[in-house]
Amino acid sequence: MIDYLTKNFVVLSAIVIALASALTMLFLTVYLAFFDWTLIWLIEYSDLAKFFLLGTALLCALFLIFNAVIPQAGIWIDKALPYRWAFFLAFGLILIAPPVWTIFSELRNEGWDFSKVSSYNVLRLSSYAAAMALIWTCTRHHQKWKQRDWETIINDVTVFAACVAIFASTFAAFVRDQSLVTRTIATKSETFRDTRIVLFLSHHLAFYSYGNVYVIPTGDVVEITSAPKQPPK
Repeated sequence: MIDYLTKNFVVLSAIVIALASALTMLFLTVYLAFFDWTLIWLIEYSDLAKFFLLGTALLCALFLIFNAVIPQAGIWIDKALPYRWAFFLAFGLILIAPPVWTIFSELRNEGWDFSKVSSYNVLRLSSYAAAMALIWTCTRHHQKWKQRDWETIINDVTVFAACVAIFASTFAAFVRDQSLVTRTIATKSETFRDTRIVLFLSHHLAFYSYGNVYVIPTGDVVEITSAPKQPPK
């Protein structure tokens, strides 16, 4: 493995850079589109470099975790253990039970009108399902990745990209609807209360407040005050 990495360091580095950049832009595009897709034009090359570094660090961390855990999980899955499926079923039920119960409670309280269900709870359930599917895919295809089966690798990257889009939508819904931290933003001319910061760049600040998305120059910000919001009882 080390010998292969050494001989193909340049090519692998280019692949990692391209993959990290693509996934970073995908996450940002889906996340910002949840508020206003035109916010993507606020991002400049310097901002993209910061996001790229974050994406690369995240990919490296995930690679190290998967490289340590997935092989062992694959060996455990391939064994003929009588209680294996019972364990997976119990784990899946424990994972999805909270969002399913929350959605059921909302439906019951809203007269079974699905349009009134919180988008965050639906997306959270989708994120849990996507995470489970991603773990299962990595576990089952680990050996094919080591054998450099490019068809499988491309298909898995596509699945991973779809999962990233779901995660980005869930995070955006959390920021907009569920975040327990609200901020008061004071500018040179006015004050915005009960805001949620969408994007904080060196040149612009985008935030959400009372159903509207505002974009102001960062230089106009005088003070930002954060305060925890009391969760609904």
